[in-house]
Amino acid sequence: MDTFGTSPSFTNFTVPKPVNKSGLAVRAMASAVITAPVIMVWNEVRHFTFPGKLIPDLVEVCAMEEGAATTQVGAVRQMTWKTGESQSHRLLALDDLEHKMSWEVERSSVPTEASAIISHIRLLKVTEDDFTFIEWTTEFSSDVEGDVVTFYQKANHETLQDIIRYFDTLMRPRYDKGV
Repeated sequence: MDTFGTSPSFTNFTVPKPVNKSGLAVRAMASAVITAPVIMVWNEVRHFTFPGKLIPDLVEVCAMEEGAATTQVGAVRQMTWKTGESQSHRLLALDDLEHKMSWEVERSSVPTEASAIISHIRLLKVTEDDFTFIEWTTEFSSDVEGDVVTFYQKANHETLQDIIRYFDTLMRPRYDKGV
């Protein structure tokens, strides 16, 4: 611990050393700016079935298991890609105040490339123009191979590009009118 200050009110004030809270060992990250307000983007993304709506060219089916709500932490979604592969993901966290969510791969129709895979999406408001900064991070256990991380890095980036196109289509009439 470090001790700070010379004023009497700070005499015994200490700041603990940072603890590593970075999660799993390896991560792939992609980010982008969406030309839509953060609340509009969050209203779509916060529903755990968002891939079925925002990236329909890639996703065949995206549905909650056992009738769970799309915002229920602990609930599981079943996703099937147009390639035929499927996975089940458990929603670990959903934070409406901070505009972020996390989920993990629970089951997969093909062998997973790591013993643990957890993904996170975080949105921030770009105050200059009322746009949205979106960050998609996927974390892996240390048994993952480098080419898998590279694949996810590209896949996350491409998925963000699809999400950007979705919102561009929604926002185009607004911008065409000069709103």
